[in-house]
Amino acid sequence: MLSPLLVEEDTAANKVLTNDDLLGEILPRIHCPSCLACAALTCKRWLRNASNETTICRFPSRISSHLLGVYVSIDGFSNPKFVPLPDASRHELAVALQHGNFSFSDMDCPLLSIWDCRNDRVLYGFSKFFNVALGPAVRVPLRCPGENTVILPPQPSTTWPNCPHAMLLPDDDSDDTSCYRVDIGNKDRTVYARVFVLRAGTWTVHFSTLADLAKSPQKILTMTLLMRGKIYMLTMAGYILTLDLATTGFSIVDLPRGVEFEYSDNLVPCQGDNSVLYLFNGGEPLDGQEWEEAVVSIVGVGDNAEFVFLEFEEIGVIAYMHLKSRKVKKVYQRHPDNDFAISVLPFMMVWPVVFPELGVDEGEGLQQE
Repeated sequence: MLSPLLVEEDTAANKVLTNDDLLGEILPRIHCPSCLACAALTCKRWLRNASNETTICRFPSRISSHLLGVYVSIDGFSNPKFVPLPDASRHELAVALQHGNFSFSDMDCPLLSIWDCRNDRVLYGFSKFFNVALGPAVRVPLRCPGENTVILPPQPSTTWPNCPHAMLLPDDDSDDTSCYRVDIGNKDRTVYARVFVLRAGTWTVHFSTLADLAKSPQKILTMTLLMRGKIYMLTMAGYILTLDLATTGFSIVDLPRGVEFEYSDNLVPCQGDNSVLYLFNGGEPLDGQEWEEAVVSIVGVGDNAEFVFLEFEEIGVIAYMHLKSRKVKKVYQRHPDNDFAISVLPFMMVWPVVFPELGVDEGEGLQQE
């Protein structure tokens, strides 16, 4: 793909590549998202055409998302680290990695934690043990610097529980909510919850509710999933507790037959298309094996049960497994002296891509026409 600057002597090509009507026909026929992004960065005219609503709508809508990398979070040890995946060396993924702002290494605040990672966005906050005058924020790594981070307004104070159980990004692009906050607790069989929503820069109470369950959850784990208007939470009692955001009601989902709850990392839920809920169940030691030598923890999963990240605890290796191809690749090595809890959040590049808006300067920094 040639920019107008390279075809000044070619009159025929120049007439095509500087004609808005013809560009409007050409750009939607590009079948690679990264190529369209490169075209948008060529000059102001191409940026306007690439980010045109007509072009976006005509671009193929079923392009699959790409796994660019993962955020590895180690509780109490360090800030999350972004790790590109081995397959991200492919051209279209390498372009996104080169221009994205994924790392948190430039932040001075300690013990930043990532709450959620979805639809090109990363929701993060800071440990309550440090006096940090910053609230939670949302970063969009693939946007231009200066436009990629939004600091959320201060969270509403509450006396129950003492801190949020979960902070969640909406799972539906049509949802005008910026963020959900869930406070939840229980006393024996009685479960109570309060859900806050952030819309148009203002926190409001979505609802408060309580219910008596047939069986005490014992403890509600922080493993939380928002899917199709329902929040799914694992419990120490060995079932999934569901909170419906529309009806404000609780319900219980029993684990599949033969699946037993052993510890917090052997059961991990993930969402699928058409309101399908997947549940990953980690393996257990075989007969004759010591637990420490054989245990494998599930530390991250992909939507639609496409892939899983496993930690081999004896050697501290995090491996990526694609479930259809059964390919396994090492992606991270834990420090041998670090035994804190670890989690992996995948970062997916999804379509449509978000282009920077032209300001008063009409795209300063881009090549001039």
